Amino acid sequence: MTSTLQEYRAKLVMGYLVVMSLIALLIQGMYRDYFETVVKLVFTEDYSYLLVAFSTVAVSLYLSYRYMGLSYEIQLSRVLSNSLLFIIAVMLYHASKLSLDYSVQLMGLSFAVMLIATIMFVFKPLSPGDTIPLITPLLTVPIPASVLDRVTTSLSRVIGKVAALLTGTKLVEAQAFTMIEVVTANDGVRALSIEAVCSGIAMLSAAIVIFPLLAYYITASREKALRKAVVSAIAFATGLLIGFVGNTLRVISIVLVAKYYGVEAATSIFHYSPSAIYALLSVITAYALISKLARIAYAVPRPLEADTNLSGLRWEYVAGTLILLLFMVSAVQVSTVLSENALAGEAGTVAIKVDSVGDFIENPVKYLVRSDMVSSYVYDAFLTRVTGSLAMYRISVVTGNDTYPGLLELVDTTGRLHTLQLCFSVQGYRVLNAWNEQRGSLMVGYIMSEKDGVLYLLTYMLTPVTVKSTSGDYAFYARVSLVKPYTGAGDLETAANTLLRSLSVSPVPVLRESAVPGLAVACSTSVAVLVIYAFVTYLYNLVLKRRRGVVPINKTEL
Repeated sequence: MTSTLQEYRAKLVMGYLVVMSLIALLIQGMYRDYFETVVKLVFTEDYSYLLVAFSTVAVSLYLSYRYMGLSYEIQLSRVLSNSLLFIIAVMLYHASKLSLDYSVQLMGLSFAVMLIATIMFVFKPLSPGDTIPLITPLLTVPIPASVLDRVTTSLSRVIGKVAALLTGTKLVEAQAFTMIEVVTANDGVRALSIEAVCSGIAMLSAAIVIFPLLAYYITASREKALRKAVVSAIAFATGLLIGFVGNTLRVISIVLVAKYYGVEAATSIFHYSPSAIYALLSVITAYALISKLARIAYAVPRPLEADTNLSGLRWEYVAGTLILLLFMVSAVQVSTVLSENALAGEAGTVAIKVDSVGDFIENPVKYLVRSDMVSSYVYDAFLTRVTGSLAMYRISVVTGNDTYPGLLELVDTTGRLHTLQLCFSVQGYRVLNAWNEQRGSLMVGYIMSEKDGVLYLLTYMLTPVTVKSTSGDYAFYARVSLVKPYTGAGDLETAANTLLRSLSVSPVPVLRESAVPGLAVACSTSVAVLVIYAFVTYLYNLVLKRRRGVVPINKTEL
């Protein structure tokens, strides 16, 4: 039996090597742009937790499947179900090209599904619990900024109350924002926006990175389900507590420094507080808790314990399975690249020739907005820090007798883009509604807000920009917005036309937006078929196991 175990381990290692090689092939090919974006996001305050998330997912997958093993079983139903997963991944990949706002998230979801499909091809779950580690790659998908902004707004109210109580300052609460009045040494009484210094990602990231560790614990531990649930709940609650305490300490530190050195100095000193710090502390604490409260001892690989027919698992069979997997992944990648090249003519971008990239970043207004319509523009350091963008400028556009204040935001990836609702909230506006409308071939966004009893309409547009310089081509995204008092429904068209006239470049038309509903229906149908397949397969295996019975191998022989 010892030789059987050693041979099985060798086949297990071979499977890992092939699967990891295929993942590397996908990263180098289909998902090259996505991982270049992830590298950029890792160096931002909000998304630095991704470095910890990818690491914990990789380690937990290795540990989990080292224990649960690989089956290398080829069945027609499994080939069809995995093909369906590959199709879903490809549809999500193409959907990411259609949506600028969520392109990074859709591409990340596509990669996660592709990774799951690749693993499922050589792995057969023997119980519902075995599928838990499979969903951990979904945790590497960057959280949409719109979700972070909602969490930040809600969290800031609680943290604002705690910080005001501990520092003895006055809390100013409104429906749209939360502020603390700080008596500074030089500037008198200053209002400090809690939304600007409190980040919702701290709590979310601290909780998210724990799940891969818990997935391995739930899968490998032989403890009772109740004990697993209690230990997991304690670890998860500890992660949330770390994020909450970290956020609270940050706000308190800013308030105390602002008292003596001013609000600007305080926000500058504590501006960068990477989410990776909270995530790493959360993982270390969860590992310590599980090590102390739980028992995870080495166990026999589950395929051996389940008495699978390992004697028939010849090397020729393993090699055939891996070659078939290699063929399927290669076919998916080649077909995706070919279809993307066929549609490349429809994907638009604004091309701008500049002397240097630095000049474009420092002065994007000169290249993107008509000089005869801009009365003034100024760099806004506060909103740049809040949103995490490369640069944000306040602009004033004049048309006839009307003046429209607005913003120009520049980022190197759409993953950096926070919602304009957050920008409104930190400036004292109460956001009432937000929606998108397609006007002609262009997509225009609207936000209705209120301040001091006056309704305001914000109109914005997002467009990709390719900057061509002597050093090479660089991809950016520009979001231009204008604000005006709202008087009636006719303001929607007036504001959109004014925004379009103020741009010195032609925005990218949405030529393929009609494909989105079709992709959504196809993807939803595929997911429904997969769920039905998984449910029927589980019931069939459950009935089959009860009829045949399971005879575990005597562990003393190993």
